[in-house]
Amino acid sequence: MDAELVIGMTWLTGVSVPANLLPPGRSVMWTVGSVEKSTMRKYLPLILLLLFVLATVWQCLFWAGAASLPGIGSSVRRSAMREAPLVATYTFGGELLGKVAPALGDVGRSWAEVALRPAAERLEADPGVAMDFIFGESLNATQRTATRGVYLPPVLLLLALVAWLRRPRQVRMMGSRRR
Repeated sequence: MDAELVIGMTWLTGVSVPANLLPPGRSVMWTVGSVEKSTMRKYLPLILLLLFVLATVWQCLFWAGAASLPGIGSSVRRSAMREAPLVATYTFGGELLGKVAPALGDVGRSWAEVALRPAAERLEADPGVAMDFIFGESLNATQRTATRGVYLPPVLLLLALVAWLRRPRQVRMMGSRRR
């Protein structure tokens, strides 16, 4: 596994990082648990919620762009409806975003074209397995990033919920309430 991925996951979970995976010159790695008393802890749910929104918009734009590509778009859409309900949801949301802001739809379409161009012939030849092919075979870095990011918004939403439940709260004295 990549050392940066391990360090990033341990940063999010608060588990200590093995010494051989730390960057040179670093003896301590910051964790979410180590910032409990700081003001950042107060804003952590907001930061995670903002990342959730950005990741959701990113996925919506990509999958709506993939569904609007000439030649392979209809097979991607049908395969998503059949096999990948989360991708189908992103496609629907991205189409709404594309109607509101056409420039965003163009960005998603060009990004999807770069990611899925190597697979166009295979997807046209066998449209029934579009999701299996897109998620199974690594075509290029853009495609890998988009397919691995599909589950990022639900994970970020769950982390934001946990951070909100564990947020620091104001302490009130017993006599401060009026009855």
